[in-house]
Amino acid sequence: MGRVEPGGVLAARYRLRAVLRRDDTGTTWLARDGLLHRDVAVRAVPPAPRPGDAERESPHQRLVQDARALAQLDHPNIPLILDIVDDDGTWMVLQAAPYRFPYRSLTDVLQHDGPLPPRRAAEAGYQILSALRAAHAVGVLHRDVRPGNVLLGRGNWAMLGGFGMVTEDAGRAAPEAPAAFPRYLAPERASGQPATPAADLWSLGATLYAAVEGRPPFRADGQAAVLTAVVSGYPDLPGRAGPLWPVISGLLRKDPGARPDAAGADWLLRRVAGARDAAGPVPPAAPAGAAPPPGGLPQADQDAAAPAVAATAVPARARDGGHGESVADFIPGFGPRRPGPAGEAPGHGDPPPGEPPQGDGRRRRRWFSAATGDAP
Repeated sequence: MGRVEPGGVLAARYRLRAVLRRDDTGTTWLARDGLLHRDVAVRAVPPAPRPGDAERESPHQRLVQDARALAQLDHPNIPLILDIVDDDGTWMVLQAAPYRFPYRSLTDVLQHDGPLPPRRAAEAGYQILSALRAAHAVGVLHRDVRPGNVLLGRGNWAMLGGFGMVTEDAGRAAPEAPAAFPRYLAPERASGQPATPAADLWSLGATLYAAVEGRPPFRADGQAAVLTAVVSGYPDLPGRAGPLWPVISGLLRKDPGARPDAAGADWLLRRVAGARDAAGPVPPAAPAGAAPPPGGLPQADQDAAAPAVAATAVPARARDGGHGESVADFIPGFGPRRPGPAGEAPGHGDPPPGEPPQGDGRRRRRWFSAATGDAP
């Protein structure tokens, strides 16, 4: 009997029972911990060997360091990391519950149930953002935020899996590393720059776009064409994003310094999710600093209906022409866009090729309509 098949035992402790999830980066197994007599999830960490990099920190060393940091969080939106074992490769042992029914990946939900309503996507979005903020606070980057790593459970509860699965930075990594999902890779990473918290936020924006539109923001044939579109192209204008478009368009800016900070993105996501009838789970007690459950927002935020968010956050001059600012420029925490040097790809707020100049009132009204759902 092989080790990696039902009945196989890893590290003389974890007996594999059944496949929980299978995707392009590997397989997550349900296993039984023979020492503590509990179910766990185990997943092989993809190797990313690179000749000539002996002087750099090994993927295994970084994985262990990140796992130690994440293990201290006990965050309600991050599956608990229970163990790291070496047995014909490196395996991560995780809390089993988020990988079992009724949790489903966002990819599975989109394929079988269709896109999410903006409010539900916002509820999942601020929980995933809370997980990212907690990880960033202890120096851990995710590097692979995408629908396949967003797990949705009962009552719109969301968890962010996939920590430790990407072991190298794009542009300096083996092709099977993060570039396997180029549609959710930040432009700077697609250009070979290292991962940063801002890159994780860009990937969150692309994931939210997919959640409400049912497809990635950039569509092209072949990995090279997708990476080119991510670096220098424009996402398709949304048809379903509604009040989520301001935060999505802000997060998808090419310039990392012009994207919203985490606090600004969190503010808007909570506003969109904060209507009185928003559904929400009853989670276990959360540690200090964790995201409150959906529906648990302050009454002051619940008093504003979600479609009115952009109208209260965006001055009227955004509808009347202005000087080329995007709708997201008027949201607290977003800040003004920075003009790039000559020849540089414009930011997301700039008009796509063939559109009238930004000062044109007709084009501005169309852009604002896409962001808020208002009639032009």
